[in-house]
Amino acid sequence: MASYLLARPLNNIYEYLAGVCYNFDQQQILNIHYAAAYQLSKYQYPTRLQNYSPTVEILDIPNKFVARRIKPTNFKNVEIQEWMKFSQYENHSIIQDPNLYNKSYDKFGGFIELDWWPSLRTGNWRLYEKALREHIEADKEIYDVLAGVSNSIAVPSYENVCRENYTMIDVIYRDNQKIPLYVWQYLKSLKETNGTDVVVIGVNSAFSDFYKEKDLIFCTDICHQLDWLKSAQATFHYKTLGLIFCCDANEVKLSKRLEGIPMASSKPINSGAQLLPLPMKRPKEEYDDFNEPIRMET
Repeated sequence: MASYLLARPLNNIYEYLAGVCYNFDQQQILNIHYAAAYQLSKYQYPTRLQNYSPTVEILDIPNKFVARRIKPTNFKNVEIQEWMKFSQYENHSIIQDPNLYNKSYDKFGGFIELDWWPSLRTGNWRLYEKALREHIEADKEIYDVLAGVSNSIAVPSYENVCRENYTMIDVIYRDNQKIPLYVWQYLKSLKETNGTDVVVIGVNSAFSDFYKEKDLIFCTDICHQLDWLKSAQATFHYKTLGLIFCCDANEVKLSKRLEGIPMASSKPINSGAQLLPLPMKRPKEEYDDFNEPIRMET
């Protein structure tokens, strides 16, 4: 894992865009921390990213982080090859809605992209991000957003020619690379009156029919309780459009099912979940993925 600060010089200061945790083993983004606010808001960048100062500049990012193209021939397992003929995954940005996407991200190539299942990306996830954007504008909302990917998609492997029983095996291609099962966004409202932080989770798999529901949806779904999401969520359980469920952030933390989510404890988080590991102004304090101070146990 490695953490990066996305910033650019602007009139002798830095314009802070986002913080990114990148998984070099999988050659894919793990999470990105950015801001989502209404158009006239002065709040454009995540809370306290200014605590960190850029050090070494990475040049020629599009050529260092090349977008991936997955083909059935990339899979060594013949059974996986057959399954993947029916599900073509595509590389696109983790942030899909054009109004939530910062045009400066265009320069980062495959750095902030993931392997999307098209039915989720253009189906329910599009409806979700559209509802989020409309909610932000209508309610003058401001969010710090932590978006990420986790787990690995799997396909059924049958035990005999009668195809009666099967087990789920991870889809692995090239050099032990995997396609994420979950795409998620952790919404942290900066308004104190909004109550619970929410994690919205999309199932990035064409093979959800082969899973038990409890194995996919691991926390209490509260999408229907969010006023701004009530219209869009009507199709969230249609598997052909990509399953989506929403959960209390604390319940997700306790489940420990999503990599890159802040941990539900007062202990320092591990390096795999940190966005930016070296605070420059307060070296004695630790911060979570939203740069909130973590209380240290004595």
